[in-house]
Amino acid sequence: AMDLVKKAHKDYNASFSDTTVHNAANLWCLPWDSDASKGEACERVYPAVVEASKHTSNRYFFDVNYGVLKHESPLKTATFWPGNYGFIPQTVAEDGRPVDVMILSNVPLCSASVAEIRILGAAECTDEMGPDMKMIAVPKTEPRMKEWKCIEDVPKHMKDEMAQFFNSYKDLESDWKFCKFEGWIDAQDAMRYIQAAHSRFFLLVLPMQRLEKRVLELEDANNKLRAAAK
Repeated sequence: AMDLVKKAHKDYNASFSDTTVHNAANLWCLPWDSDASKGEACERVYPAVVEASKHTSNRYFFDVNYGVLKHESPLKTATFWPGNYGFIPQTVAEDGRPVDVMILSNVPLCSASVAEIRILGAAECTDEMGPDMKMIAVPKTEPRMKEWKCIEDVPKHMKDEMAQFFNSYKDLESDWKFCKFEGWIDAQDAMRYIQAAHSRFFLLVLPMQRLEKRVLELEDANNKLRAAAK
C-alpha cells in the first residue's frame, strides 16, 4: 500500500510543477464588521473561527498556506472542550498566533465555521510560552444567553469547569507544557486586549504575509526562467 501511495505521489509531482495552493481561504485575515468598533463592550460583535467543537476532544490549528484546519492531536487528558474553541481573526497574541476564544453555546458549533460573537470577558492564563489570554464569548444569535453581558453573568459552575479545564488539559503532554489559570478579566479589559491585538495584526502579520507572498512569486518567476533557459 505504501508503494502505491509513493508511486501516486511521484506521478503527481511529475504531472504538476506548481504545487502552490492558490486562493486558499486565509481565515486569519477575515475582516471585522463595523459592529466590532462601536457601542458598549457587551454589544460589540466580532467574528470567530471555530477550531474544536464543544464536547469534543481533538485539537486543530488553522494552516494559512492551505486554508484548512489541520488536526494537531487529541487532548492527552480524559477531558473535552467545555465550549467551542477557536480564534478571533485579525488579531495577534503574545505567542504570535491569533487570540484564542472559548465560545459558550447551548449546542456545539461545527469546526471551520465562523460565528459572530459577543465578548463577556477573558480567562487570564499562563502557559509555557508566557501570557495566554483566552476570550470568553457567546454567539450573537444564542437566545438562551442573550441576557449575559459580562463574565459575572456566566454561572459559577460553568466558570469553575473552564478554570479546571485550563489547569489540566496539558497535564499529560510529552513535552514540557502547562497551563495555569490566573483569574477572570472583565469585558472592558478583554476589549482593550482585543483592540491591542488587532492593531498588532496590521503592524506585524499583514505586512509579513504580503512579503512572504511576494517572495514566493519571485521564486516562482525565477524557476520558470531557469526552466526556459534549459
